[in-house]
Amino acid sequence: MRERPGWQSIPALRHDRLFEIKSSEILQPGPAALTDGLSRLRRIIADSARDMMEQADRNP
Repeated sequence: MRERPGWQSIPALRHDRLFEIKSSEILQPGPAALTDGLSRLRRIIADSARDMMEQADRNP
């Protein structure tokens, strides 16, 4: 994705904030997509928020 023309203007790419979620975690049939997929999303968001807060504390 980084090599595609124009994609460098996307802030998530510039700041290295892309995350992969395996399709089996969010596209599987049944309630597991909610439990597994949401759990994975929660971890990604929590980790990203923590990293951003730590970076803000280091660079006031």
